[in-house]
Amino acid sequence: GGSFSGVSAYEDDKKALETAVKQIQQHGADIRRETNMLNNTAFSFNGDKSRVQDIVKAAKATMEEAKSRLEAFPTSGGVSTSEQHGRRLTRDKLTESLMNASKRFEANFQVYQAAEAARLQRDVAAAQMATANGTVDLRGLEGGKGPQLEQQQQLAVSQAEAD
Repeated sequence: GGSFSGVSAYEDDKKALETAVKQIQQHGADIRRETNMLNNTAFSFNGDKSRVQDIVKAAKATMEEAKSRLEAFPTSGGVSTSEQHGRRLTRDKLTESLMNASKRFEANFQVYQAAEAARLQRDVAAAQMATANGTVDLRGLEGGKGPQLEQQQQLAVSQAEAD
C-alpha cells in the first residue's frame, strides 16, 4: 500500500529531476550554439532573438519546476532509516546537479548577451562606415535607433562585465 506509492513518488521525482538537469544542460548547449553563430563574422547573422528568448523561458520554467520538486522531494514515508538517509543523499546530489546546471546555463546566457552586444556594435560600426561612404541607408538598422541602440548595448556589456 503506502510504501509502494512512496517509492513510486520518489522514483518519479528522481527521474524528473535527472531529466530536468539534462534539459537545462541542453538549453545551455543551444545558447552556446546561438552565441557561436553570433560570433561568426564570416556571414551576417543577427541572432534569432525569439529563439533565444524561448530557450531562456524554457530553461527558467524547467528550473522552477525542478526547484518545486526538490522542495517536495520524498525522503521519508514508510521506508527504513537507511533508505531515508539514502534518499536525502540522493536529494542533495540532485540539488547540487541542478544548481550546477543552472549556474552554467546562466553563464552561457551572459556570454550570449555579451556576444550579441559585440555583434550589434560591429554591425553599427559597419553601417556607419558604409553610410560615410554613401552606400547604406541607416534607417534599416534596427528601426533607425542607432545611437540609442549603442547606449543600450554599452549598458548590456557593462552589466555583463559587472556580473
